[in-house]
Amino acid sequence: MVKKKSFLRTLGFWTLIAALVIFVTYPFAWMVSVSFRYDTDAFEPGIIPKRPTLDTYAILLGFKKSVREELSNEQQQLLEIIKTLPEEQQAAVLAQIKAQRKKNLSHF
Repeated sequence: MVKKKSFLRTLGFWTLIAALVIFVTYPFAWMVSVSFRYDTDAFEPGIIPKRPTLDTYAILLGFKKSVREELSNEQQQLLEIIKTLPEEQQAAVLAQIKAQRKKNLSHF
């Protein structure tokens, strides 16, 4: 003879399954939500961003330059500006930059 399960036991089982699914899927939903936010809004509460953006995906796919890439071009732009100066000024500016970098590197 087959014993019929009680309603409370079945309800408890499905409640546990629902809680487990929420516990496992919420971090993934949060990561997807954060990927559609600006960096400054990353830690705002709520799963739906107030100001959604696709900038992260544009940077990832190479359609847009990241801030890091733009700053790395700064040195190249500076050297091109220095090349337009007369030679004696070029040497003086480069020496000054070299001294400043050496000063910044010697923290210890």
